Amino acid sequence: MRVQKAELKYFKFHKDLTVDFNAKSLLIYGENGTGKSSIYEALYSNFYHQKRLDKDIASKVQETYRSRGCEAETLKVNIILDEDKVLNCNADELSDFSVLTRKTQPQNIIGIDPSIYFANEKVLNRLTKENFYIALNDTLFEHFPQMKSPVTDKNENYHFKRFAQFGNLDTLKNKIIDEIGNDDATAIRAKFEEMLKLENDLLQLVFENYFPLKEINEVIEKFDESFKISFSITPAHSGNSDILEFNPPVIKIKIDDIECNGKPSQHFNEAKLKLISVAIYFALAKKYEEKRDGFKLLVLDDFLTSLDMANRKLIMKYILEEFQDYQKLILTHNLQFFNMARKMINLDSEEANQWKVQKLFVHDHQAFLYDKDISYLTDAKGSLSTGDEYSAGNFIRKEFERIITEFEQLLELGRVEELQNIIDTLKSEDKHYIRSHKVTNRFYQSVQKILDDSTKNEQVKINCIKSSFNPLNKTEIEFTEKIQNADGTISNETIKALIKRGEFYKNFILNPTSHDDANAEIYKKECENAINILQFLNKIITNLKGTKYE
Repeated sequence: MRVQKAELKYFKFHKDLTVDFNAKSLLIYGENGTGKSSIYEALYSNFYHQKRLDKDIASKVQETYRSRGCEAETLKVNIILDEDKVLNCNADELSDFSVLTRKTQPQNIIGIDPSIYFANEKVLNRLTKENFYIALNDTLFEHFPQMKSPVTDKNENYHFKRFAQFGNLDTLKNKIIDEIGNDDATAIRAKFEEMLKLENDLLQLVFENYFPLKEINEVIEKFDESFKISFSITPAHSGNSDILEFNPPVIKIKIDDIECNGKPSQHFNEAKLKLISVAIYFALAKKYEEKRDGFKLLVLDDFLTSLDMANRKLIMKYILEEFQDYQKLILTHNLQFFNMARKMINLDSEEANQWKVQKLFVHDHQAFLYDKDISYLTDAKGSLSTGDEYSAGNFIRKEFERIITEFEQLLELGRVEELQNIIDTLKSEDKHYIRSHKVTNRFYQSVQKILDDSTKNEQVKINCIKSSFNPLNKTEIEFTEKIQNADGTISNETIKALIKRGEFYKNFILNPTSHDDANAEIYKKECENAINILQFLNKIITNLKGTKYE
């Protein structure tokens, strides 16, 4: 079973967005502010709230996630699966989660439960808290409900959450009094301590024998790291006062047996802690996944912050290899990771066929998804050939928006939420550099090397620094530059002029076609002119992606 598409209406950022999976995995790039994480939350709200068995959860989803300023509207999240099965969330209820359970053949009786995992930066950061026991209760039990079930398999008993009985001490005290037949304080404490010891011993036993520590360290090793982690448990206790207290157990993560007082963040950097949290999550996912052929989904949203590209590459490799039979959705705002992930996916043609690569952008406060490597000009020309100027105009608009967002990402213009902001930036007098992140890093390293050179005097250093600007200037994009035509001649218009003309067509010719304005007059010649301009702009994009400005 696979997701075919997800429809979002009035869900947080998105008033109306359709994510077409077409039964494939998705890699989506979107700047901060484009509603990328709202897609994650929409799927999460449907798939994970199902597990909570809360009869009022549908109304809670409405209250929590409905788009701001749209109180009169109804939030909807429809997830369309194979065979027209639908998992939906509307004002009244959530779909029955059993739609995701596949029946075995030929008996068609035994259900195969789905394996569904969601992780983002917030989830992963919780796993390296000072007390891992809190991470178990607050996060991991929701993501891996088998851990807290009294019995998940005839050979495995899990009791990580048995300490819940100590949550209400008055109720527990009354239960003890009923059991021992008196309210003697000494007898009550003795029974209380006996119950605590039983649960502490059980926690230690289960954690040592069934928590996948070995597998976690194997994942860390696959990330090309040499350290290992372990856990130390401080038992729950009743305190030293005359009044009964419950102090929960403390589980500390140790790295290479270094105690670090349960505060690894004070002893190890963010990157190492992130690798640990990813390893813990992935090891648990593999331990508790359904091994048979059921519905399998892995959704990850900006989960690799604070890691360098070498770490990210190894983690991406692990995902492609170990979660091969999962449908995957990976969302990121990091352009370098996005490009690296694309290359890794495309290394294997069979793997590449299982993926769609898309980018998310915003126009008129509305988010759109477009396929990364698909031009809409072929569709525009096809519509024109049949006399359908309105459809052609819509395809031309999409292509213009796609090209402008390509400029934004190639020139690394920064956090831009509106298409018009990108256009204004490109038309401005600001300097733009191809792959500016890489260029500025090289420039910084060059200057730092000059400053650290003790053999040079100050004047020589100044001259050397001035020379360091030369490579930087070579990568500057001149928007007053003209481009070469296919026949070898030089165009009459500059890049900036072409962008302005493209904007003109977007504002005065193409926009009406995208709003079903029946009175708009769209002429074939104007569409043809717009197509010619976009073809020129695509040539510029090709140059920027090539070696011309390296």
